[in-house]
Amino acid sequence: MRKYYLFIVQAKVAEVYENDLKDLYTSLYGLYKGRFNNLNYRISLFEQICVPFKVDVINNYFKRLLYVKKHNNKYLYNKRILVCDFANHDYFWLSKQNTKIKSFEYN
Repeated sequence: MRKYYLFIVQAKVAEVYENDLKDLYTSLYGLYKGRFNNLNYRISLFEQICVPFKVDVINNYFKRLLYVKKHNNKYLYNKRILVCDFANHDYFWLSKQNTKIKSFEYN
C-alpha cells in the first residue's frame, strides 16, 4: 500500500514550481528524510514552502469534497496541494489528477 503526504504549498512557491516540481519535491524529500540536522532550520524551511494545517481540517475537507462532488457535481480544490509518495519518489499536484473537473471553488 502506498503512503501519501499532502502539502499545501505557499502561493508564491506554487507559482514558481507550477510546471517543474522536481526541485520542490527534492526540498520536501530532504525535510522528510532529515537531511538537514538542525530541527529549527527544518521547521523554518517547511514554513517557507508550505502552509501548516491540522490533519482534522484536511480530513473534513476531503469528506466535504466527496459530498459536494456527489451531490452538486462540483469539485472543491485547492490547486496548491502537492501529493508526495516518498517511498516511490512520486509527486503531483492534486488539482491536475482529475480531468473531469467542471469548476473550481476556493476556500
